Amino acid sequence: MTTKENKSTIQLRVTNELRRAIFQGIFTEGERLIQEEWAERLGVSRMPIREALKQLELEGLVKVEPRKGAIVTPITSHDIQEIYTVRSFLEVLAVEKALPYITKQDEQKLEQLLLKMEGLTITNENVKDYIQLNNDFHKLLRERCPWVRVKQQIDMLWLGFLPFSSPNILSHCYDQAKDEHRMIFEAVKKREPEMVKLTLRYHIQRNKSSLLSVMDKSKNGKEG
Repeated sequence: MTTKENKSTIQLRVTNELRRAIFQGIFTEGERLIQEEWAERLGVSRMPIREALKQLELEGLVKVEPRKGAIVTPITSHDIQEIYTVRSFLEVLAVEKALPYITKQDEQKLEQLLLKMEGLTITNENVKDYIQLNNDFHKLLRERCPWVRVKQQIDMLWLGFLPFSSPNILSHCYDQAKDEHRMIFEAVKKREPEMVKLTLRYHIQRNKSSLLSVMDKSKNGKEG
């Protein structure tokens, strides 16, 4: 039993490390991810590397090609359009289904997460804290949804999307996100399903527009 748990822990760590490396831009577009190098770097055998690549391929972050291995797939504006559009449907559905089952204790946890996010001034040192708080807030909103497959699909989308990983990106939308989170929370407290759906859908779509704008400016800057 212990051996199985250790293997599971190693697999999760390797997958997270490779995903983080891709998100942080360690790989260039189209670069081959060499299994032997990463196995040595992470102190593991090639087996967990291979399993991690299967998961990352499902998330759309790499493409495994015969005789070439795993090629890092760049996240494009098309990917952002797809991921956020699907999220706007599935997350709204999940939170709508979860709403009747959200408890007072859940509300307290949501408010604690909200207050922590509102109290942050985004810097290089705490940007990861904000990302985690934001993830926890959204996950708790849908946690009580009885539709397990819908939640699994949403979790997959969250794994495969480009996070707001720098203060420069967050600064474009932090104040808006703070207000939107508060509006979502207040609608949940009042058990107003239509307002919950409206504010959550707007929040996700606005995030999509903000991220596409940042990507477009970055692209134009490189071309210039």
